[in-house]
Amino acid sequence: MFENARSFNQDIGSWRVSSVHDMRDMFKGVTLSTENYDALLTGWETLVLQENVDSLLWNVVFNGGGSMYCSGEDARENIIDKCGWEITDGGKDPECTTSAMHHMVASDFKIYPNPADDYLGIDFGAATFETCHIQLIDPHGRMAWQFTADPGKELVSVRTDKLNAGLYVIRVQIGNKLLNRKVVVLHTK
Repeated sequence: MFENARSFNQDIGSWRVSSVHDMRDMFKGVTLSTENYDALLTGWETLVLQENVDSLLWNVVFNGGGSMYCSGEDARENIIDKCGWEITDGGKDPECTTSAMHHMVASDFKIYPNPADDYLGIDFGAATFETCHIQLIDPHGRMAWQFTADPGKELVSVRTDKLNAGLYVIRVQIGNKLLNRKVVVLHTK
């Protein structure tokens, strides 16, 4: 598709690739920035997390060209492990060090209630030291809500009463680290 393109360097993580069978030459001869390649990997991983909803196809061959990953490493591994993809790319960015990545783990924030009806709380437990970007991805892979929390924020509240019921993914980015978590919106009234 973009084979040997000279000036393509964009975030296409929101592209719907759930029915693509073969991307063996997609970025052959092309290098995306690490930031855009990470966004592509984490965006496509969202489809893996949404069980039975436009999931990625199995055993797809994908060529990321010379693009290198950093914060998208876990997403890349999930796509390979859970969907059997064969990914060829430039490997891990040598400037991506463990000290540069903020190792967020599941215990770094809590989501409640889950399932959610009228609202959803995201509790960081302690104030964040960096700007935090939060997105709510709907069952079709579209962004339903986004918020940027300034350093020092401990709690973020999301109104869910106007959202359709379904499985959503909360995407939290702090620094170079992304963490995706499933949440169900279920209206009881």
